[in-house]
Amino acid sequence: MIPPLIGFFAKQQVLLATMQLDYYFLSFLIINTSVIGAAYYLRIIKFIFFFNEVYFAINNNTINNNEEVKSNNNPDLSLFIALFTSIILFYIIKPYIFLDLVHIISISLDFF
Repeated sequence: MIPPLIGFFAKQQVLLATMQLDYYFLSFLIINTSVIGAAYYLRIIKFIFFFNEVYFAINNNTINNNEEVKSNNNPDLSLFIALFTSIILFYIIKPYIFLDLVHIISISLDFF
C-alpha cells in the first residue's frame, strides 16, 4: 500500500492490533507480503519513470555534446514528499496522538 492512501492506514492499524495481541507470526507475514508487493509495484514505477527516451539516448550516445539533459528536480515536490513522509513516520511511531486528534475533531463537528 502507498502511504498517503487509506489502504496504508488500514494495514497499519491491523499490524498494530496484531502486535498488541502478541500475534508476532501474523505480523511477520503481513510485513513480508507488503515488502513483496512493494517490490513488485516499485519495479513497475521504475520502468515507467526511469526508462524513457533520454535514458536510451544517453546509453546509445545519440545526444549531441552541446545538448543539455534536463533534470526533473522540483523543490516544491521534494518539500511535499518530505512533509508527508515525516507525517507518516510520526503516525507510525505515535499513532495515538493522531487518532486522539481525529477523535476530538469528529466530536467537535456535531452533524446531528
